[in-house]
Amino acid sequence: AINLTAATAGGTWSGTGITNTANGTFNPATANTGNNTISYSVTNAGCTGTGSIVIEVFDTPDATITDPGNLCSGDAAINLNAATAGGTWSGTGITNTTNGTFDPAAANTGTNSITYTVGTGSCISEDSITITVNATPDAAIIPTGPFCKGESPVNLTAVNAGGIWSGTGITDSDLGTFDPAIAETGENIISYSLTNGMCTGTNQATILVSENADAGISEAGPFCYGDFEVELTANTPGGIWSGEGVNSDGIFNVGSAGAGTYTITYSIDGSCGGSGNIEITVYPSEMYSSYILQNPVCTGGDDGYIELSVSGGTQPYIYSWNTDTVLSSNMLTEVSAGIYSVTITDAHGCFIDITDIIINDGSKECLTIPNAFTPNGDGINDEWFIENILSYPNYHIQVFNRWGQEIYDAFYGQPFWNGTYNGNPVPTGSYIYIIDLGDSSDNKVGIVTVLR
Repeated sequence: AINLTAATAGGTWSGTGITNTANGTFNPATANTGNNTISYSVTNAGCTGTGSIVIEVFDTPDATITDPGNLCSGDAAINLNAATAGGTWSGTGITNTTNGTFDPAAANTGTNSITYTVGTGSCISEDSITITVNATPDAAIIPTGPFCKGESPVNLTAVNAGGIWSGTGITDSDLGTFDPAIAETGENIISYSLTNGMCTGTNQATILVSENADAGISEAGPFCYGDFEVELTANTPGGIWSGEGVNSDGIFNVGSAGAGTYTITYSIDGSCGGSGNIEITVYPSEMYSSYILQNPVCTGGDDGYIELSVSGGTQPYIYSWNTDTVLSSNMLTEVSAGIYSVTITDAHGCFIDITDIIINDGSKECLTIPNAFTPNGDGINDEWFIENILSYPNYHIQVFNRWGQEIYDAFYGQPFWNGTYNGNPVPTGSYIYIIDLGDSSDNKVGIVTVLR
């Protein structure tokens, strides 16, 4: 508050803000913000003089600063606040005097004095605070890797120990144990957090993990001995082949390798390379075969045979004929005219084929049909035995009495006629027979006499 003065003392003061009318005391705190009209009246020798003025009162700004508390050097910049905006900020760490931007990274580690001034003319307010900036610990990670998927776990390290590790592949957060086997193939983001007092430093690193090369080899063999080549294959191309019998391109030469068992290796170079092995067996000795044959003696007969001679391979042999006959013997018997082929397989499954074995038909008529027989039970000539009839596997025999009644009917493999009909002896006499040999020849027709 102030005491106003006039040209002539002793008068009376009035108006908003006047707290003592005699002394003219004006208190801005009780006056109006803005214009205040003040009047003064003084009387001397019966004459009164008056005067007035306008006093403008401004709001006094509040510069009180809101304390942000202690900060860490690694914290992001902040804008400070005061009770009355629009002032000017200053001090260490202030990077924008208008916005009051305080950057801990630009401030001193320790105490920093910050001042805020607001107002114009004589109405200026100022406040100061001290901001303490604590050092954020350095959480820098020491680079490591890349790793292969099959490598052993490792403990990661940072510039300063004692922090907490996290991320894909981390199996111990305190030791920072990183296991490539459980990490992702490719990039793995690893985080490290270190706390010192109120301040925590964090950092990240990317660790690359690559798959181990698959050096697996496709199975091959076993092979039967022969002069041929086999191209080996692996799961991953670009590797190196080695081993007896194989060249650098993975071509295994069965003929030059010979009989035996061979270890073949496939290797892939590089930090994540690998190697694989297989064993290839070559069975001994190539197989050879020849044959001799015998044509049937009689036309339409089946008493021919084919006898094979086999060498090489591994015994025993199995003989599979095109007649759906499978034998362990080297001879096919009861052979009729035709074209035959056979597959000969040894104990290891190695085989050879023989085709176009031609059996010609017999060159003569060998069928002998008796014109009589004596079924009297003396053991001599008791059956009507037709010589070489069994050479005709499709034959059909019929015998008729003089009245045309069929008394005997038989096919291949059935008993010869013993002179009976329905189990009873037929009378002595002549009987007509018809023999169909089951081939393209004409039926044999004649008379057979039963003698008792």
